Amino acid sequence: MNAIEEVSEAQQAVEKAEAEVVKNPNGAAPTINLPPLPADPEECTPDFAAACPDGWTDNGSVCRPHEGYSGACKQIESGLPDIAKAAAASYCQAKWGCNLECEQDYSFPCPSSWTEVHAGLCVAPSDAILICEAQLDVVNLSADDKRRVGVECNLQWPCKRSGSVCQQNFAAKCPAGWIETGAGCAPPPTYTGECGFEQLAKLTRGQKEAWAASCGASFPCL
Repeated sequence: MNAIEEVSEAQQAVEKAEAEVVKNPNGAAPTINLPPLPADPEECTPDFAAACPDGWTDNGSVCRPHEGYSGACKQIESGLPDIAKAAAASYCQAKWGCNLECEQDYSFPCPSSWTEVHAGLCVAPSDAILICEAQLDVVNLSADDKRRVGVECNLQWPCKRSGSVCQQNFAAKCPAGWIETGAGCAPPPTYTGECGFEQLAKLTRGQKEAWAASCGASFPCL
């Protein structure tokens, strides 16, 4: 059967916050009141690289449930896009395995590839395929809250650098957290350094390194 998207409590909270922004665009960013964290300690960021849920059998075109499965789905299409897998996981009560390769760092304000457009307000890339809304107010979110949002909305925060040295990717268009605007990069609202908008594309690697050092900015790690 085809996956059917089920709107979660967390998604409803995000949609309510979005509605507040539409009604009062010049007001303060609304706070997202998330539901309580689940008691299940195994909640994690799903690894949707797998074609089927944990324990299910991939028969080529469909995934068949394991013995003992008591959910609503007799089968799930194999190789669905991530957004459909997330919907199937919720509707069919079928869990995908955890992504154990990345220990997420919730000290970052926004999920990976998202942009902090105002202090504590994160916006998704324009080409992102999303389950939840395209913006998220993280001002009052704890690490556990962010984890919950990640699980509910299939989002991932940047990985922790487990004692390794970050080799900056100076081929990136902008430093980490900076906003790509037209032909250049603008600092995020939380930036407290002395540098402003800069057209970094015209700089050589060495010039980017010198600029990053003087401005207190870091490019994404390789």
